[in-house]
Amino acid sequence: MTPLEMLGVFGAGVGAGALNAVVGSGTLVTFPVLLAAGLSPLTATVSNALGLVPGAVSGAVGYRRELVGQGRRVRKLAVGSALGGITGAVLLLALPAEAFETIVPCLVALALVLVALQPLISRKVRERRSGDRPVQRDGGRTLFAGLTLASVYGGYFAAAQGIIYISLMGLLLDEPLQRLNAVKNVLVAVVNAVAAVFFLFVPTSTGRPSPSSRPAPHWAVSWAPRRAAASAPACCAPSSSPSGPSPSSSSSCAERRGRGGARHRGRAPRAAKAPSRPLSSGRACSSISSGNFPNHPSRTESPHMTPAPHPASACPQPSPRPRRRTRPERRTPCLLLAALSGALLLLLTTALPATAARPTGYGADVPITHRAATPVDAHGRLQVCGTHLCNQHGAPVQLRGMSTHGTQWYARCLTDASLDALAHDWRADVLRVSTYVQEGGYETDPAHFTALADRLVRQASDRGLYVIVDWHMLTPGDPMANLDRAARFFTDIASRHKDRVNVLYEIANEPNGVSWSRIKEYAERIIPVVRAHDPDAPVLVGTRAWSSFGVSEGADESEVLNNPVDAANIMYTFHFYAASHRDEYLAALSRAADRIPVFVTEFGTQNYAGEGADDFAMSRRYLDLMEQKKISWVNWNFSDDHRSGAVFTPGTCAADGPWAGTRSLKPAGVWIRDRIRA
Repeated sequence: MTPLEMLGVFGAGVGAGALNAVVGSGTLVTFPVLLAAGLSPLTATVSNALGLVPGAVSGAVGYRRELVGQGRRVRKLAVGSALGGITGAVLLLALPAEAFETIVPCLVALALVLVALQPLISRKVRERRSGDRPVQRDGGRTLFAGLTLASVYGGYFAAAQGIIYISLMGLLLDEPLQRLNAVKNVLVAVVNAVAAVFFLFVPTSTGRPSPSSRPAPHWAVSWAPRRAAASAPACCAPSSSPSGPSPSSSSSCAERRGRGGARHRGRAPRAAKAPSRPLSSGRACSSISSGNFPNHPSRTESPHMTPAPHPASACPQPSPRPRRRTRPERRTPCLLLAALSGALLLLLTTALPATAARPTGYGADVPITHRAATPVDAHGRLQVCGTHLCNQHGAPVQLRGMSTHGTQWYARCLTDASLDALAHDWRADVLRVSTYVQEGGYETDPAHFTALADRLVRQASDRGLYVIVDWHMLTPGDPMANLDRAARFFTDIASRHKDRVNVLYEIANEPNGVSWSRIKEYAERIIPVVRAHDPDAPVLVGTRAWSSFGVSEGADESEVLNNPVDAANIMYTFHFYAASHRDEYLAALSRAADRIPVFVTEFGTQNYAGEGADDFAMSRRYLDLMEQKKISWVNWNFSDDHRSGAVFTPGTCAADGPWAGTRSLKPAGVWIRDRIRA
């Protein structure tokens, strides 16, 4: 291989590794380059499998953040991928090379079709994710079997196997595409690695173990030390005759050594059967070697036994063993088709939209002009430490964001475009998804509202936001009245999102008209329901009197301090509306935050009904306190409701925007957007 060819192969390998990590089908770049460098299709495939291992491993490492919480799934699917990969590698070497050369154009054509359909496949998967239909959590046996079969193909040829993986997982798993891409990278690495190890330990020059690796006959093994001398034809053996071999005989033998000896150097000769009858002088120079001659001195008591003299013409050159190689008439179509396929792949890649997307930390395809890192990228899994909400490293954090209005009324305000604006224009950290229990909400159609909440969790997660799943109970104010519904809802949601690191559960929005002990009893019954599926997520517990620590009913935070909920990793919620809840409420929040972990999951700049004039001065005092004490907060509400507390002007949601900027915002929306962005 010339230096220029080596450089070309190196460049193709780098490009293929990058493509495989993000899109897939890098084999369609390296395969034609290896063919052009002179390798046979079979050898090119083996070399490709070996060369792509580092890139596959690097891709898996690069997506390690998206693998968080998927360990059990990856281990299970990796077993099937390993079995499939080794099966494909065995088939590649066990079947005749001619079979592979015949089928490779079909494999390349299949890979091209998959590459061409990849944008359509991705779009269909995204549409399925944005629908209300629930999908399976682990894919079951169907996914395992499908990925195992796809891995057989990957071990045999590998082109576009990543697209097959993404298609199968996108149909059968409930995860963002970047999370699926992370799993895909691991499975591709497993398939390439097991195939590469197999190829390293099995000779592949002819598609099966070389003849030299076959067991030699017992009579050849017995005389292995004499192979060098025995490899010459009989006319070239040393003679005990006084006259020695004739000059013509010696020269012809030397000439034949020069022509044929190098071909057999370092390899045992093919042993010949002993003749069943004496040979005449005319046949003395057959392919039988002295080491195999039945009456050779080393095997008999007659040391003077030598072949009869003979002319050089009686010693024909042994016919060389046929070497398996690709015929030009077969190789040319493969080379042309593979080269065309590589060109098409590059064309498709360069034809992607100019607003190229980069993977974020939690599955969002975000234009590169937006945030450098998402909130989940920055903080990871949250936890309660002392009186604070802390990041994965134990450092206190403050989340700021928005709450939806009731999804039974304002689901049309929660689109991909509006959530893009919330994540990238508003730069929010968290979205609160409010599922009303009554008022036309969950109790009327549990399956629909569960699916709707599930969709919004996934959409927010795709943009790297934290999500609060809000069980929005109001009337009746006793949370125990909806205990069974709450248990069902949180079982469904927590089981679907147990592997995510960005979900928090608010188990009772605003209990009212009941004692703290009743609320505490409810919390200690629902928290185990969540923990059974998602043991590490923070749980947010509503407090007495519309989550005011009892202030709205003449009490204060002391009843919670004296009788806390018996559970770990929980926070207590506080709600306020600045125009109605003045200094007494602000003081209660300040005192409570010094003793227990508090999360303000709802507030407004208006009165307690979310309407009327905005009191930005009092709201500023609350926000200053929350910034000082690292109290996370969520504003009510991200809709175009007619009340002043809704951030968008009426009609914005029906017109689908504009969502970014301030043109469609009410005064409260402009003010809160600035506070979130600050």
